[in-house]
Amino acid sequence: MDNYTSKRKVHSAPGKLNPMFNEPSVKERPQISQPTFMESTATQVCSPLIVSVSPSRPAPQPPHVSSMSSTSQAAPAKPQPPAKPLPPLTKPKYKGAKPNPPPVPPVKPSPPPPLPPAKPQVHRLT
Repeated sequence: MDNYTSKRKVHSAPGKLNPMFNEPSVKERPQISQPTFMESTATQVCSPLIVSVSPSRPAPQPPHVSSMSSTSQAAPAKPQPPAKPLPPLTKPKYKGAKPNPPPVPPVKPSPPPPLPPAKPQVHRLT
């Protein structure tokens, strides 16, 4: 607690105001004149901003409802088969488009690592 208060800024006493914010006396205050009102443009009549524009094309019409029964229209018409047969879905492989990669030689097995020299065995006499 003592360490906290030593690091804080020292403020003025609680009953006193900061001298920067003391109210100046009446004679130190600058005199502000009454505002002068000018004629506003808001009271003037303006011409309307809406301009009538003729459409460049007629409005779209709703689809015509024929007098046929709805059951005959419900069956969709079958699409016609194409005039020429469609190409196959799988892409044909073109020969000669890509050269084949060179053949890879078979991998030779690497020789096992050489064995470390054998330690000489000491025969103990018991």
